[in-house]
Amino acid sequence: MFYQNNQCYEKFNFEYSQSIESEKNDFIFPRCGMSNCMEEFFKHFEIEANVVERISRFADTIRTRSKLNSTMNVLDFGCERGLVGLSLIKESKKMTFLDPSKPAIEQVQKGVEYLKAENYEIVNKKIEEYDGEKFDLIFASICLHHVEDYKGALEKMHALLNPGGQLIIIEIYTGVIPDNVPIPHHGFEPNVLVTALTEKDFKDIKWEDFGSFEHLNQKVPIYLVTAKV
Repeated sequence: MFYQNNQCYEKFNFEYSQSIESEKNDFIFPRCGMSNCMEEFFKHFEIEANVVERISRFADTIRTRSKLNSTMNVLDFGCERGLVGLSLIKESKKMTFLDPSKPAIEQVQKGVEYLKAENYEIVNKKIEEYDGEKFDLIFASICLHHVEDYKGALEKMHALLNPGGQLIIIEIYTGVIPDNVPIPHHGFEPNVLVTALTEKDFKDIKWEDFGSFEHLNQKVPIYLVTAKV
């Protein structure tokens, strides 16, 4: 079965849990240079090779498309383990990790502690409950189909973005997740998200095929959506 997780917003089961030291960081990562820092991170937490490939590709694309820089406040929506956000945290002014799943948030905390990062915030809430600062970039990687009221979530994202702010969504096409898997949505067709984003007043909405990734020995086709406010 492609998905075995019954909770909304959660993307995959969590397979690592290790104790780590908590130290501070002044926008640098003393353990290693950033070129190999995440490589060491993935090894430390024994992240599977196919997951590393997926996370690296997602992070590279988000970095390039958003022109990420150290002036930008970023939200990793439905962050799960936070692997994409952790891959981008040094390049951001601040990275906020948001997920209503407590196990997910616990894993994010271990990640930021291992990287000695301090330019972050961890939020154990649904996005509708968040009333904090605004963002220059929000990204949602393989998580929106776990959100029952996805249109409400998109509306909140619009409200949380600064003028000119960007939204990047990576999602699964329909027809991949079995219908009997108990999650709110079994993927989305791109036109469904484009229509929803248009209804919520996003601008410059574009989508493109984004290939696939491997999960449980299965190729999962995905696509990329970008939009601005």
